[in-house]
Amino acid sequence: MTITMRGLLEADLAGLRAVADRWEHLVRDIDGTVADLTAGTKDLPHHWTGPAGQAAHERSIRLQVQVGNANVHCDSIRYAISRLADQLEEYQRRLNSVLNQAITVGLHVDEERGRVHIPYDAVPAASVSGGIELAAGPTVNSYQLQIEEILSLANVADRDAAAVLAKHQMGETELPETELEPIHEDIVLATLFYSPDSRAQWWYAQHQLNRDRLTAEYPEVIGSGEGLPTGARDAANRLLLSRTRNELLARQAATPDEAAGQAAVNADRTLSDIADIERRLAEDPDARLLNHYPPTIGKPDPRWDNYPD
Repeated sequence: MTITMRGLLEADLAGLRAVADRWEHLVRDIDGTVADLTAGTKDLPHHWTGPAGQAAHERSIRLQVQVGNANVHCDSIRYAISRLADQLEEYQRRLNSVLNQAITVGLHVDEERGRVHIPYDAVPAASVSGGIELAAGPTVNSYQLQIEEILSLANVADRDAAAVLAKHQMGETELPETELEPIHEDIVLATLFYSPDSRAQWWYAQHQLNRDRLTAEYPEVIGSGEGLPTGARDAANRLLLSRTRNELLARQAATPDEAAGQAAVNADRTLSDIADIERRLAEDPDARLLNHYPPTIGKPDPRWDNYPD
């Protein structure tokens, strides 16, 4: 269906955003289900051994992947609808601005036909004097071109959103994929240059299991990423802190005392600082390690922990 002038002016943006919100609630419910499945079955191999236990563990992993992949589809739909609402709001604003300018110079707006024109009662006078017709003719064309461009952009946005919805639509009996989407390192590294809001959108579009992998495999990126959940940043930075401690201890063990010198003094100081940070984190359950170096301890941030509320 083509978006007309009247259709854009009367677009129910609040209704679109309400639909996006419902998809967002579904995303969170599914996200929580994956987290519960992961937490509830991670120790399964320790309690159920043998072929049957291994089969049950593999089935649990497949189920986590499938449920999480459903979440990825739902989040893609949510984002497409939300983005469409934002785009239509901008095009609606631009269209209203053009129409208000046209009305100000004396033109008439025909919402039904999607056009502006000289008022019919002014045409005879224009024909007689020539002044109005010569002045208004180019003006009508200019406004009409602006209107058509805005409507064209609105229709492109609508078609793009429809394509995303069609791509991620699933039938009632269709099951999600049983394999995780691959993690692309170039995209992960590119998030270092994202805005906090864009980084948050990227994170919440990832499969729950891929988020765990990202934290483990790219802790430097996740730990420093403003816009990511503070829990994920905390886990990544604690991992980096632990790695630093273990590397220093291993280096100390491999270095003879007589050859240690200033390096040993610096290592002891760093180990003492790490112990102090870990003590402070242990004393406060709400503490979040939001940076590895220099160490920065903060608190949960609802802006990103509950994104996009």
